[in-house]
Amino acid sequence: MKDNNNYNVLIVGNKGREYALAQRLQQDERVNALYFCLGNGGTQDLGENLECEHYEHIVELALKKQIHLAIISEEELLILGLTEMLEKAGILVFGASKEAAKLEASKSYMKAFVKECGIKSASYFETNDLKEALNYIQNASFPLVIKALNKNTSIVHHQEEALKILEDAFKQNNESVIIEPFLEGFELSVTALIANDDFILLPFCQNYKRLLEGDNGVNTGGMGAIAPANFFSNELEEKIKNHIFKPALEKFQADNTLFKGVLLAEIVVIEEKGVLEPYLLDFSVRFKDIECQTILPLVENPLLDLFLATAKGELNSLELVFSKEFVMSVALVSRNYPTSSSPKQTLYIDPVDEKKGHLILGEVEQDNGVFESSGGRVIFAIGRGKSLLEARNHAYEIAQKVHFEGMFYRKDIGFKVLDLKEYS
Repeated sequence: MKDNNNYNVLIVGNKGREYALAQRLQQDERVNALYFCLGNGGTQDLGENLECEHYEHIVELALKKQIHLAIISEEELLILGLTEMLEKAGILVFGASKEAAKLEASKSYMKAFVKECGIKSASYFETNDLKEALNYIQNASFPLVIKALNKNTSIVHHQEEALKILEDAFKQNNESVIIEPFLEGFELSVTALIANDDFILLPFCQNYKRLLEGDNGVNTGGMGAIAPANFFSNELEEKIKNHIFKPALEKFQADNTLFKGVLLAEIVVIEEKGVLEPYLLDFSVRFKDIECQTILPLVENPLLDLFLATAKGELNSLELVFSKEFVMSVALVSRNYPTSSSPKQTLYIDPVDEKKGHLILGEVEQDNGVFESSGGRVIFAIGRGKSLLEARNHAYEIAQKVHFEGMFYRKDIGFKVLDLKEYS
């Protein structure tokens, strides 16, 4: 593909992150047209949602629409090799290769990869036998983390709870489960742009994953986040670069694994003998909703430049500029999230002061201008401010502009960092 100043861009996915990416790309005069496979009820107002029957059909549509750049954030399609298929068709792709996508697709593969790299992570026990798993937990110290290979992660505090989760996991399939000790510390989500042997870190983010206030309830994809999470030393950032990202990229290179996209490291920071040490919890090979929406407002460069430099393997040409503001996001979720589906609800949205922030439309549908919820994490309220407290106040002010039956959101995002004693 030749360089030009007139890009047709295809975004593959249908969640809030795709809406957030499109919202920014739409502002770039070089973007001629935006297309989505499949998109959601919000993206149809930012470009054109395309009906895709199967992943091979996406390549046909990309050629038909003369796509110059494709951005893929759907895990299943990365695993199926959509990146390679689009590149073979002559299209620039911002997305992990099929081989790199294994890192997110399989907890077992990820733990083995991390161990081989020498990256600090929790010790673990892996088995595909229920009896072995039960014997292990009888002698283990709680709390424990149980990761089923269908990607459910549970934090358990006693044997009865662990027993039920293990029985349910093995009832669903005969694949392995991973059991590891719960690591106590503060968590960070660190997103990097990866172009084979080169990488650039984006602002650090703290994702609040538990459903309920006080970090209680089940794990979710994220109920809110703050950025930049800069309450640590430069020494810790260097450790994350040198002891997590660099070893991972060196292994990609040694294995001839191509990677031009996003690598997201979920990290827990633990104090050991008075020194902060980062331990890897998980890797993802694409943007995640909460992290993407929270850090994007801090990136002052045109997003198109980031995607093109990554897809072309030219990260050294980028000089990233980050805002000095703070951002807080709050997920507005449906009644039964995340344990079961909820009935569709009509959304009512009041005007938002864009100087204070904005809304990201996630799992929504649209019919004749009327929005309805279509999943769990429906809308995200994004607040900006000169301080984290101001960003927090704006985020919750914006959250109150959205109304639908059964709507729920955590009211304590960022409170530990702000050291607030109560929330409302």
